[in-house]
Amino acid sequence: MITGCPITNIQIGIPVDNHLAMDGENIVPVGNFYMAVNDSIGDSIVKFTLLAFAQLAGIENQPFHPRLAFDPQSNRYFFTFLAGFDSQNTDIIVAFPVTGDPTADWNIYSIPGNPNGLNHWTDYSMTSITNDNIFLTINLIRDGESWQLGFVETIIWQIGKTNGYEGTNHNITRINGITYDGQTIRNLCPAESVTETMFDEIYFVSNRNFAMEADTFFLIKVDPNGDTPEEQLSIKFRQPDTPYGPPPNARQQIGFLHTNYARILEAFRLDDEIQFVGNTRNKDINKAGIYHGIIKNISDPQIALSNHIVGDDYELGYPEIIYTGETSLERDAIIAFNHTSKSKNPGVSTLCSVPREGFPEIVQMVNGSSYVNMLNGSLEKWGNYLGTQRNYNDPSSGRVSGFIGTRNNVNAPYICHFQRPKMPTNTEETQIKETATTAFPNPLKDKASLDITISENGGSIQVDLYGINGEKVDKIYSSNSVKSGRSSFSFDTSSLATGIYLIK
Repeated sequence: MITGCPITNIQIGIPVDNHLAMDGENIVPVGNFYMAVNDSIGDSIVKFTLLAFAQLAGIENQPFHPRLAFDPQSNRYFFTFLAGFDSQNTDIIVAFPVTGDPTADWNIYSIPGNPNGLNHWTDYSMTSITNDNIFLTINLIRDGESWQLGFVETIIWQIGKTNGYEGTNHNITRINGITYDGQTIRNLCPAESVTETMFDEIYFVSNRNFAMEADTFFLIKVDPNGDTPEEQLSIKFRQPDTPYGPPPNARQQIGFLHTNYARILEAFRLDDEIQFVGNTRNKDINKAGIYHGIIKNISDPQIALSNHIVGDDYELGYPEIIYTGETSLERDAIIAFNHTSKSKNPGVSTLCSVPREGFPEIVQMVNGSSYVNMLNGSLEKWGNYLGTQRNYNDPSSGRVSGFIGTRNNVNAPYICHFQRPKMPTNTEETQIKETATTAFPNPLKDKASLDITISENGGSIQVDLYGINGEKVDKIYSSNSVKSGRSSFSFDTSSLATGIYLIK
């Protein structure tokens, strides 16, 4: 049992590194350098220091960069953080609660942060859970160099979760050599399952984090059950319709917040689709913004969409995305992020992502009391990420742990509750517009054309392509503003397998 201590006695850290997980009864935020267990309405139950966890694993080095996940399949948490900043003192701490109660005993292990025995240490972790495993990605950094210039490679650690929960010798596999066209892929963001149903395999997404303007997203698949090395690790890339790039530093009332990079910060998987978010520069206004990306048909990805999101008079950074759909047909999500400007103190905002309807207005959850001024000079830390999780008891709601500025000009985490807004409904009888649709040529080869004739104005239309067994293959077209008359358009079919398809 780890002894708790008051949160007021725990150094928050620069940056905050705030993260969060929750079950039906507890909300568990973490940060530099603490874990706190709260009840469902936010009242404190117990608090721990990260150092208390590390010491139980025989580690005395400074802990940082915590990550926490809840496993709804096993009703357990998984907790990890890093310790030490050089090759002689670097470890990864992993912890599993003995029961589903995060205030009780934990099984705690350490993994060497310098697995190659060279001048490397471990930085920046991300985690995800599958049916049988915990996946942990980290970056190796060379001694004496910055994390930007000293990067060596990104490693995936695969940890058998049953051994961790039972406290037996844990089964660990290291996956490295993750490259494309001879270049090391940096920062792998796992795509989590959005429901209690998990997968055996796992997908990671990445990009060219530091390229001034880039148009490449990487999709990495790890399948522990693959029969060949190619089946166990596969890497593909796709180009989105909108480029991205590292954002400028975001303005405060006084000074700036450092935005660092355009890396992907969170992703989720729903069936054959992955949605993800990250930082970017909006080149139209040259301010810090965020992007929302979608990769469809991940087993054979053909489409990558990317939308930029910017504030009217303020800048955005470090987004996370949470699935809020309630059926397998819904793709709704909440995107949470930090905001700041000359007139708006650092705080937390959210917006909804609704397929075919785009992004409604940004909702400001909380504004800070002041700007942040903790370091010498004008450039302050803006954190590395937020913490978010939906409520499995109420999938349309959840929590987000974001970054704010307090009255004494220091950073602080702030936990907000979010709820998906009610979707608009029409109480009047819905009248279906009459349409006539013709597809040609038939049979087709590389391209298909559609003629659609609509009887009257108003409403919306969506055209989908289905396989003969009823599985949806792709969304071909959608519009929220339908005009009467005839419309024609074409779409590429060269990537489709031979067979019979239906247009709806």
